[in-house]
Amino acid sequence: MENKFVKDNIILFAGNLFVSISGFIYHFFSGRMLGPESYGLLGSLLSINNVIFTLAIVIQLSISKLTSETRLRHDSSRIKQIAFLFLRFLVKLGIPAAMLYFIFIGNIADFLHTDINPLLIVFLIIIFSSLLPINRGIMQGMQNFKSFSLSLVIEGLSKLIVLGIFIAVGLSVIGAMTALLLSYAVPFFISIIQLKGLYLAKATEPAGEFNFKPVLITLIALTSITLFYSADVMLVRHFLGYFPDETHSGYYAAMSLVGKVVFFGSIPISFVMFPKVNELYIKGKNYYKTSYISLLGISAFGAVASTAFLLFSKFFTKLFFGSAFINIAPLIGLFSIAATLLAMINALTMFNLAIDRYKFIIILLLFNIIQIFLLWLFQSSLRQIIFMLMLLYSILLIIMLVYSYSGSPAKAPVLTA
Repeated sequence: MENKFVKDNIILFAGNLFVSISGFIYHFFSGRMLGPESYGLLGSLLSINNVIFTLAIVIQLSISKLTSETRLRHDSSRIKQIAFLFLRFLVKLGIPAAMLYFIFIGNIADFLHTDINPLLIVFLIIIFSSLLPINRGIMQGMQNFKSFSLSLVIEGLSKLIVLGIFIAVGLSVIGAMTALLLSYAVPFFISIIQLKGLYLAKATEPAGEFNFKPVLITLIALTSITLFYSADVMLVRHFLGYFPDETHSGYYAAMSLVGKVVFFGSIPISFVMFPKVNELYIKGKNYYKTSYISLLGISAFGAVASTAFLLFSKFFTKLFFGSAFINIAPLIGLFSIAATLLAMINALTMFNLAIDRYKFIIILLLFNIIQIFLLWLFQSSLRQIIFMLMLLYSILLIIMLVYSYSGSPAKAPVLTA
């Protein structure tokens, strides 16, 4: 079990590493060619996508959990029925959401000091970034991490190829957003081919009724996590977009990107942990050890990354963004420490979701409000914002650790066919 856990982590980590490298190459050229002001706009647009993308991660984790349970019943024919249920759910939710988006698109553009054209690309990105996790959730739940990893590699390659085309013709914010759009669209269509055997299989029984309450709970929890690493970028863009000039929001967007390599780099560990903890929980076995190993892996990864960014901050800043962003060099190491704390909070969130414990969501939402309130009051300097985030995340991590590991282990309901 432990050997397979480590092997699956390595496989998914390799795919995530490739897509992360492609992401840095994407931002490397975008930052250098757009400059701090336009790059600040790009960072704000991507933050909007991060908030909306939370729904996609919810779908992925929910499908992963149901797929894991279905796999234990040896009833794989029901998996595609689950996927179709979620697809219908997305359509029903997406139509009114799209109407609201276009009603307020002008207000969003004014808030970010831009026109609506980039926001139209964001809308298309939202569509494909919401569809792709349906198939990835099936791969995750079946613990088919080779296919999952390959899907990530395809995403990274698509992004780099399209980016290269736009660099050749002249990059703009619209071009950078289009490259991101196709990086979701291409792997989505290929993932259908990857799972064609599943989708072509004849169902032996109907999917039955599906309870969307856990989906709603997961949506709230992951929206909260997403706000932690997105609200700061959007609020800094809003406030520092005026003072002393718009380059400061670009500095923060770039600094945030470099620091969050820890958060996104640790995602494979949490993604591998989730179905395995859920399976142990369903079988009534001890699932704590798997979570301990995951937290240890995340903290080790974060320690190495933070140390590298602290010791070689100027090198990494110039490497990724060029001399125009050299002012953020002393800060990226500090931000990566904050990102390490948030990565551990995220892992504990997934751990509790996997064992059907949900009361912690109240804690997350409370700290969301506190974070936004503090960002609203204190934005005199980027360093002040970072230290505020470090303190906030430290307190939240301690509370989450106490909640997760105090009391008796949770017991799963009886598994029935």
